[in-house]
Amino acid sequence: MRTVILGSWRGGDPTREKALEFVRRWYAPLNLPLVMADTEGVWSKARALNNASELAGPWDVALILDLDCIVPLVQVQRAIGFVDRTGQSAWPFRQYRRLTEDATRRVYAGASPELVPWVKGFTGDDGGAFVIPRRLWDWLGGLDDRLVGWGGEDNLLSAASRALTGEPGRSKGHGYHLWHQLSLQNRDPNWPAVRDLISRYRRARHDPAAFLAIRREALNIPPVENDATG
Repeated sequence: MRTVILGSWRGGDPTREKALEFVRRWYAPLNLPLVMADTEGVWSKARALNNASELAGPWDVALILDLDCIVPLVQVQRAIGFVDRTGQSAWPFRQYRRLTEDATRRVYAGASPELVPWVKGFTGDDGGAFVIPRRLWDWLGGLDDRLVGWGGEDNLLSAASRALTGEPGRSKGHGYHLWHQLSLQNRDPNWPAVRDLISRYRRARHDPAAFLAIRREALNIPPVENDATG
């Protein structure tokens, strides 16, 4: 089994650069290739991840990772093992927590992320880290490249997982979002359509039929029976 870490990246912000440096060190003990990619022109996390998958070459299991996210390594290993055994997807946590600026500084200085303040917790449907099998990626044909900017990609992956193999697994424990300066959304003239598409993916997280309708639209294919197994 070849496992890789896939990330999307565009440099330029010092606080994000510092987070990336820490993330690299955090996951280094796993000895997994970390493949990052950007995209030409306007930023698109979806297209960047598609590029990262292509650059990574053949893989069997991928940790789709936000490069400001840290997860205890034992939780990541459990999730990878689950995906390898079952062919399903998995989050390597049960809750994803945003750390404060001060808490992030303390983590950089060596504090455990489990013992510092956090301001908001949410499920993996909206980001962080997600472990997927290759067959899910191939079934999707990659991420929907109509998603310009960021948003919707995580919803897409969780909705696709539920449509193909059922509810993703979860590792006991938490994941942590490292603080950084907020970035402005890169918007092209088609932003209203992108915003609507993001909303559709969010609504489809727990509605396989709605997700499959978007998938057929993205791939320009007509409706077929039993699409989840096609």
